[in-house]
Amino acid sequence: MAYQLSQLVTDVRNKLDDSSFSSTLITAFLNDSQRYIVNKYHFKFMEGKHDQTLTIDDNEYDLQSDVEVVETLRITAPSGEEVDLTGNYMTYIEFDNKYPDPQEQESGKPHSWTIRNDDLILFPKPDAAYVLTLRYQKKPTTLSADADVPNIPERHQELLVLGALARCHKFNDNYDLAAFEEAELEKQLTDTVAKTYLRQGGRPRVMRVNGRRA
Repeated sequence: MAYQLSQLVTDVRNKLDDSSFSSTLITAFLNDSQRYIVNKYHFKFMEGKHDQTLTIDDNEYDLQSDVEVVETLRITAPSGEEVDLTGNYMTYIEFDNKYPDPQEQESGKPHSWTIRNDDLILFPKPDAAYVLTLRYQKKPTTLSADADVPNIPERHQELLVLGALARCHKFNDNYDLAAFEEAELEKQLTDTVAKTYLRQGGRPRVMRVNGRRA
């Protein structure tokens, strides 16, 4: 059997013993379940990395579309210019108040940064072609087409099924069954996934972006 959305919907229906339960609702519940799982822990399989070569005098860059949580931001090249910018994040309001017109300032090695409208903004504007390395947690894939594959590895597909199943039971007002499935989901998360995929040190660094957790 292929590990994809259509099979997961079938698995949930089989456990419900209800072949007529809405596939649209099950799909929504599978997406809710995946978001819950990947947001609860810092998983290796949700890590992303992007190297951006900066352009002289250009202080704004498109952020990767799948960025959910910024973990680290570093200048990694050229040799001798390496510096960790992670702790120099500023909210956009703070950044704008301190640097109202970055393009009018002198160029230099960037030391401060913010995010606005999915743009990474640096200060000062770069005076050389530095390489900026961004490490981040990815946004989970939204499952919609039958052949879509979840971010959670196939060996742990039961986590998605349990999460969706609990939501189906709640939809049917079967709260005792929902509580049972939720407890089983938490047990499997603790006993299996966390032991296998968690990074040492627990949660990633969490930053505020435009007034929200990023």
